[in-house]
Amino acid sequence: MCSAQLITRPVPIVDLFSGPGGLAEGFSAIRRRDGRRVYRVVVSIEKDPAANRTLLLRAFLHKFGVDYPAQYYDFLNGHTDREPDWSRLYPLQWSEALDETKCLELGKPDTNEFLLKRIDSLREEHGGRTVLLGGPPCQSYSLAGRSRNAGNASYDADGDDRQSLYKEFVDVLGQLRPAIAVMENVKGMLSARHGDEPIFPKVMRKLEHGSGPDGYRLFALQPRSSARSWDEGAEPKDFLLRAEEFGIPQARHRVFVVCIRRDIADGLSEDSVPRLKTWSEEISVDHIIGTMPRLRSRLSRGDSARSWKAAVRRAVKRVEANRPNMAREHERR
Repeated sequence: MCSAQLITRPVPIVDLFSGPGGLAEGFSAIRRRDGRRVYRVVVSIEKDPAANRTLLLRAFLHKFGVDYPAQYYDFLNGHTDREPDWSRLYPLQWSEALDETKCLELGKPDTNEFLLKRIDSLREEHGGRTVLLGGPPCQSYSLAGRSRNAGNASYDADGDDRQSLYKEFVDVLGQLRPAIAVMENVKGMLSARHGDEPIFPKVMRKLEHGSGPDGYRLFALQPRSSARSWDEGAEPKDFLLRAEEFGIPQARHRVFVVCIRRDIADGLSEDSVPRLKTWSEEISVDHIIGTMPRLRSRLSRGDSARSWKAAVRRAVKRVEANRPNMAREHERR
């Protein structure tokens, strides 16, 4: 295969712990000037059936480029009572989506066997020109999850297998040896501990050396300190991104680690290292959707403008009637 063909072909993505596919969607949205995709998801792994259904539909729609089937818009607009049978209407695209999207659990023998076969095929066809994405489950890292677990006398933090699921990501990193990998997680990962040891430095060591002695360099997208990567002395807080600082109307704080294979990273110039620029002003929700037509919430049964107003009035009366009790409860606290 000539190098020109290799350059113009979409870069394949392996997406682990995919959820409904949001992380990979950002990569899939990038296009060249002629409209062709720069990246293409070739396999997604997600164990939750509900999230997997969204992931599957997303994978199916990507087969149509920017022109989705007319039946999809009819379904969204409520012109049909139920979701169309995509397998009957578009058997080829649906079959390709099923091949790409798997409802499997990482770490299980059948999942490992499936991934090894896919990885061998990808390395044979693309070499190291691949991307790995993943957000290992975060319930045991999250601040809310740790608060809930603190009230559970039988909870064993050291025995919680969810704390070590990042190792599944590291295992695939070592097998696939992609050019780039991106791991995302909750803010609580920075302060979480496993026994007496902080989790984040342990995860970073695994990402750095999990694929061999040369391994990866780990970059922060918007470091607060002068260091740009973990091996240069970047601190855990450097890997935290605050969504509201980048023009997003949401106070969502997430950890992002960009792993670049060392043979590539060592040849990058200062300007080529991934870096995000913050916005000078925060963007509100009103900035984004303020000009859209107003909508009201709907009732699950017997919905109409009149019944909706009546339901609101009943709710207001109930709040007013219970206000004295609410005040006394607040005083007791």
